[in-house]
This record gives sequence, C-alpha cells and structure tokens, in this order.
Amino acid sequence: MPFSFDSRVQEGILHIALTGDLLGDADSSAVLRLAESHISTGTLMCAVDLSAVRFLNSSGLSVLIGLLTRFRNAGGELLLVSPSPELRKLLVITRLEAIFSVAESPSAAEQQLRTLTA
Repeated sequence: MPFSFDSRVQEGILHIALTGDLLGDADSSAVLRLAESHISTGTLMCAVDLSAVRFLNSSGLSVLIGLLTRFRNAGGELLLVSPSPELRKLLVITRLEAIFSVAESPSAAEQQLRTLTA
C-alpha cells in the first residue's frame, strides 16, 4: 500500500496522520521536512497517528526516530497515536517503547501534550 500523510495544526499541536506502508522512502522524508518547517515557526508539539499504517520497516522506524529527535531537540514532544498491535510489538522488540510515548486516541494525545505545555 503506498505511503501518504496528512497534517494539520490545531491549538499549537501538529497532527500528522500516516497511511500505508512506512518504508523510509522519498515520500516519508517529506514528513521530516514538514516537521522541520513547523518547528521553525514554533510548533513544538506533535501527535503522529499510526492507526492507518499497515507496515513499518527499519527505515520507517528511522523516520519516526527522526521526528522524535527533531521535536525533542527543539524543546518539544512527540506522541505516537493508535499504533496497531503489530506496531506496538515492533516497538517492544526494538526497545523503542522506552523512548516513545503512546496515546490511545488523538484526543488522549492532545490532552497529554497540553499537560506538558501547562
């Protein structure tokens, strides 16, 4: 399934919804550029919705790590939203569950990110 993404900023939080297979290709690097442009304008909180991601390889994990690094280096935070059981298992196997925060829904992510900025 081809990769695509959609984004919006709501109340100071960048919401990125990923769809398809996240394989770390040229299309997914556009997500990193999008994040950088929002960080440069002061949007430091991000929720990445993974509910429609079907497959994720090591390069796709690198994209997520790159997003997390960019936001944290800027003093912000990133949450993964609604990862499938398979993606959660991958986070555990790779021990990345220790560095990524996960929210069960977009509204839960917004709530968590707002408490960080309060």
